Amino acid sequence: RFDGWAEYAADDEIPAGYQGEAYADQAKFRGVTTYQYEEQDGSYQRKPIQDGDTITLYARWEKLADITIDYTPYPENLGTVTLNSETANLPDTSADNNDALLSVTSRYTVKETGNPENHTFLGATAAPNAGSNFLGWFNQQNELVSKKLRFVPQREHDGMYHSASYVAWFQAKQYQLTYDANGGTGEMAEQTFTHGADQSIRKCGFTRNGYDFLGWAASADGSAVYHDQQTISITENTKLYAVWKEKNITLLYQSEDPNAGAVTAASESVAAVHGQ
Repeated sequence: RFDGWAEYAADDEIPAGYQGEAYADQAKFRGVTTYQYEEQDGSYQRKPIQDGDTITLYARWEKLADITIDYTPYPENLGTVTLNSETANLPDTSADNNDALLSVTSRYTVKETGNPENHTFLGATAAPNAGSNFLGWFNQQNELVSKKLRFVPQREHDGMYHSASYVAWFQAKQYQLTYDANGGTGEMAEQTFTHGADQSIRKCGFTRNGYDFLGWAASADGSAVYHDQQTISITENTKLYAVWKEKNITLLYQSEDPNAGAVTAASESVAAVHGQ
């Protein structure tokens, strides 16, 4: 950055301790009567400025300290961030483009460091894991700065980059588990499951006259694969179907008057609904 004006150029050979005067930008030269040094009788003295003299001032430049911009995935188990590569050709920066040439992928923070004026900061690309959604890039003030997977920081109003931290936010996908009475009656509310997370099935709230509830199937005519209130995990919207088994009842037979006659069978088991 510009640091004022000097009487000598940076590569001038000058005696130690005789660097000359320095002036701030737009300084007033009222009262300035000397310029640089000259050797007189073995010592160095300031040279008086004579009427009509031309003097030259040299711009002084100070190298700015390097800054760091970092990029962090959060939560770290739901996605990664990758520093963008200088050789990446990424004309498409939509949220669906994941085919960039990238380097330094991490579940944790990745950083790039450089001069705030001369360095070009390339940014990072977020990648959600299976079962996760990308919500966007957020700055240190928790403000959304981009919804695109590939994020590139921009220079500030002063034309320079500034140290910053950006977070790629991810969220686990959620699915709905619904219940089908499959011939029964009653109502059961659907459940929300988080991708891959264990959760218990609701207690069966359906009933069916003449049938026992056996469990839950993945299809209307399937066999039970889950028992009531079993702990499961799902990775897509799912419907479970109640599985029923018809009850059997026992019919007893007896003669009203044993002296008058007898019955052939004392009892038999029949289906409660269909009677067979």
